[in-house]
Amino acid sequence: MDIIQPDITSQVMDQGNAAPSLFNIIVPQPFSLAAQPKEHLEKIKDECMDHVKTWENRMTGFFTDYQIFADSWRVKSTKSTKKPTGLFNSKSGETHRASETLGTFWLRQMTATDQYFEAVAEGFDGNGQEVTPESLYASEIVLTRQLQISHYKQKLLRSLNSVGLFGTAIFEEPFVSVVSGNGMDKFEYTDFVFRSLLKTAFDTNVWDINMSDFIATIDFPSKHLLRRWSQTQGEYWDKEAIEKYLGENELGSGSSNRSTGVWGRVTESKQRAGYTEIDNNIFEMVSYHGKLNTENPVIAEYWEKEGVTGEDPNNYDFSVRILNGSPVVSFHMTQFGTWHSRFKVACFKDFEDESLGYGIGRIGRKGQREMDITKSRASDALMKAVYNMYLVGRYAGLKANQLNINPNGLIEIDDVDQVKPLPIDLNSIAQALAMQGLNQEDFRNTVGASSNLQAQITKASATESALAQTEAIRGASVHGEIIAETFLREHIETMHVNNIEYLDEPMWVVATGESKPGYYNRTNLPRSIGVQIKVVTDKDFRPERVTNLLKALELWSSIRNNFPPTVDAVPYLSKELFRAMGLNPRLLSRPMSMQDQLALQMQKAQNNNQTPHLGNEVEGEAASVGTPGADHIQQTPVGPVPTSPLGSQITQGM
Repeated sequence: MDIIQPDITSQVMDQGNAAPSLFNIIVPQPFSLAAQPKEHLEKIKDECMDHVKTWENRMTGFFTDYQIFADSWRVKSTKSTKKPTGLFNSKSGETHRASETLGTFWLRQMTATDQYFEAVAEGFDGNGQEVTPESLYASEIVLTRQLQISHYKQKLLRSLNSVGLFGTAIFEEPFVSVVSGNGMDKFEYTDFVFRSLLKTAFDTNVWDINMSDFIATIDFPSKHLLRRWSQTQGEYWDKEAIEKYLGENELGSGSSNRSTGVWGRVTESKQRAGYTEIDNNIFEMVSYHGKLNTENPVIAEYWEKEGVTGEDPNNYDFSVRILNGSPVVSFHMTQFGTWHSRFKVACFKDFEDESLGYGIGRIGRKGQREMDITKSRASDALMKAVYNMYLVGRYAGLKANQLNINPNGLIEIDDVDQVKPLPIDLNSIAQALAMQGLNQEDFRNTVGASSNLQAQITKASATESALAQTEAIRGASVHGEIIAETFLREHIETMHVNNIEYLDEPMWVVATGESKPGYYNRTNLPRSIGVQIKVVTDKDFRPERVTNLLKALELWSSIRNNFPPTVDAVPYLSKELFRAMGLNPRLLSRPMSMQDQLALQMQKAQNNNQTPHLGNEVEGEAASVGTPGADHIQQTPVGPVPTSPLGSQITQGM
């Protein structure tokens, strides 16, 4: 399984420039760099590297802070000239605990249900075809399976921990391919690849990274990995340039050719984490995605080769890969026109015109420092109380080593009055611990990971519902909903767009429950869908929600029984009732599963002394669940099921 590097990715995020439509795919064509004059390629390289070096210079302060925040997460003492003298240089683990708390809380929000999302569509898709329940169901199970095989949850948790700690997280969505039976690479799924802020360059002048004219990543591949990347989809790479460069530059010489300071920062970070041996036998590869000076003859020739008419190249981004700051080894136009189709950015707490968000590291930096000092001083006081210091006269005839702890030991001295223990104020320990508790709670409340929130994460008790009503949980829930828009909804929409364009070979999916195994490809899927994510919010835990559900059930049953189904006001009255009680009106049109239908029939049969049967229709409670129209879809999809006595009127106008 290989990750395909070129930008064959997702949908456009329009930043004010004219961009191609979502499905007006512009497939980058192979473009040989060997015939291009060296000076033209040098101009492109210089333009890209100037952007990267400007980012490096402007981010110096952040890089310093990054290491401090990372040390706090590692619960590792950071070297500081301001460290007070004492026996201990203790480190409180509050930054780590708060980061893990928020990350776990957000993960539960986004993945609380077996299926994190729901595919929806209004009327017709992009081909003018009516969207069927069967095709929506097919898209859901294909996307769910792709999320599973990409290990999405594990990667999501890593990204959530990062956005919580540093305030900003960036991830990339490259293709993943497998070799099919005919020996050709085939598209399998869209990956979710976390990108470190130490190795991701952007325009620092913008207040939102999504508004940047470029984004660039710095990787350090080995010679073997470089060759594999270039061969995975070699038409987008200048393999001759790569082989020539690798032949002239053996491993071990790459350090002298590195053009950025990223390697030094990455090495420092790993060494601070305890990695003492850092392999230097790697190369630097800068992958630039963004705007370029379109007056360069290379771009003009490429644009002509693409054969795109009536389009301005300034409206499109280009992808350039540079090896060790010298040769350009890859050049093509980005898919869908912009780098935003390949990368996505999420922030925890952003502030006005600052590019990066605020995370626990920045917000809680001062509080973490105060807790570290207080803990160190308390440890010092306790150590002095346990291992006391003594006042010893010069003529007592006592040596310092004689005061070491020695059970049943005897010390003979000339004058006992010349040996006295140094008085220790034990109250200082209690005061330090009390201050530590105050600092700790203040830190938790400041960063949004209060004790109540931590209790909810660590305990599944009856108090969970009560804790869910606290302001801290509501605040964390709101931020989780915002982050989920990027990490979950936008990512799944990108996955679907890529499936529509590139999922040619059938994908075997075995779904649980009522559905049977089946083959799926893009012909089974609706061309255009919307994604509704099922993020659990604080209101979903409120005790009154249970009460409202019970009341709604009772009131709705009364409406059903007292109004004939022909009354137009019935569906509207029912929906307004649910909205007023804080419930989703879609609950009224939820389909009934086969198991529920059977249970309902059995219950009715018992009441009426009849034999239960399950046919195409359940009497007045649920309509039939039909089979798919296409033979190659082997599951039993769930379609819209009208509920009696309101009938199909319930689903209108929702």
